[in-house]
Amino acid sequence: MLGKLTRNTDHRILVLAIVLSLPIKLGYIFSRNLFTSGPDADTYIPASIDFSTQGFFSSSITGMPYWPAGYPWLNSLFAKLSEGMWEETTQFLQTIIFSFACLVYFNMILPYFGRSIALLSSLFLILQPAWVVASGEAMYETYLFSSLIIGCYLIIKGKRKIAIDSIYIGLLLLGFSMVIHPRTFPIVCVFLTLLQLKLRYRPKELLIGLLFFAFLPIMFALRNWVAENSFTLSTALVGTASSYNVVFRSCSSIECIPATIFSNFSGLFSQGITNLTDFFSPHWGPDSKGTWFHSLSGLFLFPEGGVTEVIVFVGRFVSALSVIFLILGIWKAVQRGSLFDHFFVISTAIFLGTAFVIFGDNRHRLIASFALLPLQLLGSRVSWDVFKRIYLKTLSFAK
Repeated sequence: MLGKLTRNTDHRILVLAIVLSLPIKLGYIFSRNLFTSGPDADTYIPASIDFSTQGFFSSSITGMPYWPAGYPWLNSLFAKLSEGMWEETTQFLQTIIFSFACLVYFNMILPYFGRSIALLSSLFLILQPAWVVASGEAMYETYLFSSLIIGCYLIIKGKRKIAIDSIYIGLLLLGFSMVIHPRTFPIVCVFLTLLQLKLRYRPKELLIGLLFFAFLPIMFALRNWVAENSFTLSTALVGTASSYNVVFRSCSSIECIPATIFSNFSGLFSQGITNLTDFFSPHWGPDSKGTWFHSLSGLFLFPEGGVTEVIVFVGRFVSALSVIFLILGIWKAVQRGSLFDHFFVISTAIFLGTAFVIFGDNRHRLIASFALLPLQLLGSRVSWDVFKRIYLKTLSFAK
């Protein structure tokens, strides 16, 4: 009874945070030309219009098949329904859906990480300025995060409640997250594999589940095959690696990447450390890269009077502390060994490995935050426990 009352109180806190912050978020989003300023907006906006006017199997969709088709296709539905207001409709829905996903996220991790970590992680996501910007731009992150989180939760909830329909809906959403961006493929595979190892679904259930999971990815891959003669969700993999990691600049095929890793491991390692530094940095690259934050960075707000140095120091200190907490959190999670401990640890390894090998950008922490935040808070708890033990021993020795 007490647990249910506490959970209801936490839900009220989260809903209150959403309700109070929503007017500020929407006011910020609608007060400027935010939608067209995203890093991928030049492709996603015309592609959305192309899907709405030319159809799903058109061979004239902007950016296909290099760019994943899921996000612009979804936007094209709003473009058909709301016509001249489709950009504002998309911004509004992205904000609302992400807020709902944060509530689902709390319910998903609560049994595994406890009330304080689940509540703080969810509040941080709701109030994080970077997610406000992402929700207002033509960027796939909000839909990717939401489909991944809601899909995982429905599958977990479905098994507990024996609600098979929710499992199938969850699998469809996980498949749709791959359609939005194939980078979720290893994350989803890890989750489903861990789930199977723990719950042992029967072969018939596995087959039906696989069909639901694969339905949308196959449909969109067939779309690219018919329209672009390429059975794929995106052809960006090799291009991304060769464009952003100087070690792979000479590569033009998948086969080239492992060969280059073995032939120039020292160069890859050096570049990888730089990439990880960029991944955890609060401010990355030249000013042109920083425009994604839309002047939310302290470096932009306080550029003079010696404040910049203070902001840089504080930013680096917080980033270093977050890395320490993450390492401690991973260590503790491996010791505990629950389903989501393993899921978040392996997901973190995948995100960091991708940053190390291909491209380190603090924007990529947005999606990774679903796994990073609980682990970092778990690590901070470990640090606090160690501090208390040392402090008590010091007091005891002093007496």
